[in-house]
Amino acid sequence: MLKTLKHQCRAFTLIEILAVVFILGLTAAVVLPQMGTRDDLKASAAARMMMADLVYAQNRAITYQANHYVKFDLTHKKYSLTDSGQNVLTHPVNQTSYTMTYGAGGSYGLTDTSLSIDSINLVGVSNTQQTTLGFDDLGTPLVYHTDGTIETLTTGTVVVKSNSYKLQITIAPYTGQLSVTNIP
Repeated sequence: MLKTLKHQCRAFTLIEILAVVFILGLTAAVVLPQMGTRDDLKASAAARMMMADLVYAQNRAITYQANHYVKFDLTHKKYSLTDSGQNVLTHPVNQTSYTMTYGAGGSYGLTDTSLSIDSINLVGVSNTQQTTLGFDDLGTPLVYHTDGTIETLTTGTVVVKSNSYKLQITIAPYTGQLSVTNIP
């Protein structure tokens, strides 16, 4: 004797499927535009890249036992890594000039026009057109003045901004330790 089994298939109704699609569409309409304007993520990515470049310059100074510099240019929203002769370094990955540009025409994803280096303050030298931070053969942070004098850094900050969101990178004196804080 064979028993026939009845299989009863349950399915979603058209109304249930449309309700789920409507909810997903509404959620996407609210969430996706906000993801494209996440200024905090843009500023933190730029700050991380700048911190990595500062550490790279410091490590090169220690490795080559010669001063290395990071030259900031606020007018053009960029900075360059240079050796002791003030020659721009070659980027170790893509073999191009080691210059990072923010905003329109920016490098490596820093192309958002609202992204910029907002301010620089190194030992009282703040927001000049060109400010240069250096590292000596022990990795100690230095300030290179336009008149050619060099002094040890006692206070140093760089502010990265995306629209109204700002992050401040602080360079510690003597050690060059970097930290980031949010500026309200």
